[in-house]
Amino acid sequence: MSDISSKAAMKKALLAVIFAALVGGGIPVMGKISLVIVPPTVFTFLRFLIATLCMAPFALPLPKIDRGLFVKILLVCLFATLNVTLFPFGIRLTTATIG
Repeated sequence: MSDISSKAAMKKALLAVIFAALVGGGIPVMGKISLVIVPPTVFTFLRFLIATLCMAPFALPLPKIDRGLFVKILLVCLFATLNVTLFPFGIRLTTATIG
C-alpha cells in the first residue's frame, strides 16, 4: 500500500514541477506582452499584489523571530524586490531577437 501511495506522490510532484516550469518559462513572454499595455510600475504593483494575496494565508499569523534573523530576511527580501521591480523595465527596453 505504501508503494502505491509513494508512486502517486511522485507523479503528483512531477506534474507540479512540470507545471511550475511551464508557468515560469512563460513569465518573460507574458511580461513583454503585458508591458505593451501596462506601465512597468503598475505591472510591478499588480505582481506584488497578486503574490501577497496568494501568500498571505500561509504567512498569517506571523511567527516570532529574533531581530538578527529578521534583519537578514529583510535584506534578502529587499534585493529580491529590487530584482522584481527592475525586471519590467528591462523587459520593456529589450527586443525579442536572439543573436
